[in-house]
Amino acid sequence: MNVAVKENDLEHFVQEQIQLGRFDSAEQVVAHALTRLREDLENAEALEPETVQAILRANDQIDNGQYLTSEQMRERLRREVFRK
Repeated sequence: MNVAVKENDLEHFVQEQIQLGRFDSAEQVVAHALTRLREDLENAEALEPETVQAILRANDQIDNGQYLTSEQMRERLRREVFRK
C-alpha cells in the first residue's frame, strides 16, 4: 500500500519524528499511528458496563443541573483535598 500525506503540517510532523530519532522511517510513523488508532477504536467500543453506567448517570446529573462549575470544583478541591 502506498500512502501520500498531502497536508504540510502532517508531513512536517512525520519528518520531525524521524529527525528526533523516534522512528527510522515514515512507514514506521504511519504504522505506529494506525496501530494506536486501531487500539483506541477497539478500547472505545470495549468500555466496561460499569463505566457506561457511570457516564450515563453523570449525563443525567448534568441534565438535571446537578454539577459544579470549574470554579466551584477548584474551590471544593482547595477546601476538601488541599485543606486550604
